[in-house]
Amino acid sequence: MSTLGIKGEPFVDLLPGDAFQPCFLDVPSRPRAGFIWPSLRTLVVTERVRDLLLRLAPNDIAICPVTLRKVGARSAALEPPIPTTGEPEDIIDEMPLLDDPTTAGPYFEVVIRHESGLPPGGIPKSVCSGCRRVDIARNRQLRMTDEMWNGQTIFTMATTCYIIVTDDCKQAIESLCPTNVIFESI
Repeated sequence: MSTLGIKGEPFVDLLPGDAFQPCFLDVPSRPRAGFIWPSLRTLVVTERVRDLLLRLAPNDIAICPVTLRKVGARSAALEPPIPTTGEPEDIIDEMPLLDDPTTAGPYFEVVIRHESGLPPGGIPKSVCSGCRRVDIARNRQLRMTDEMWNGQTIFTMATTCYIIVTDDCKQAIESLCPTNVIFESI
C-alpha cells in the first residue's frame, strides 16, 4: 500500500518506530548549537544550516519546521542536572522553562531521503515479514566505498545510523562554523 509523504510524494517505507510531523522539541536548556541530535538518524538544525543544505542538496532532504514546545531557561553550557527521580527523561519536568520557547529558534528537522548501497558484508540475513526491518550480519564493514554511493550529496549509510555527506558539502558546512557536529572519515 502506498501513501503520500512529504510534498505529496509517494512512499511505502513506514515502519514501527517512525514518527509523524509536527516535530516537537523539548529540551532542558536553551539550545545554541548549529546541530541538535534528538534521536538516531534525525538532525535538527538552525535556519542558516537549513538554508545551506537546501541549496546544496534540495532533492536529498526534506525540511520540516520544529515546534519549540518546552525549552529550559538555563544555559546549555552548564552541566546537565540530575533529576530527583534519577531518570533522564524527567529532566525537562524539573527545569525552569522559558515563558516563550519560540525565542530559542527557529530550528528545523532535516529528513534524509536516501541511503547508500549495502556496505561490504552487509548482505541481509532475513527480513521480518511483519515490520520489514532487515536483519544484517554483524560482520559488515563500516566503510563507505565508491560502489555504495548512489550520487546523492547527503544520505545515510545503509544498515547504520551514519549520515554521510560529500566532501563539497562537508566543506560548505564547515565554512558556517556550526557547533555540535563532527566529521569523520569512514
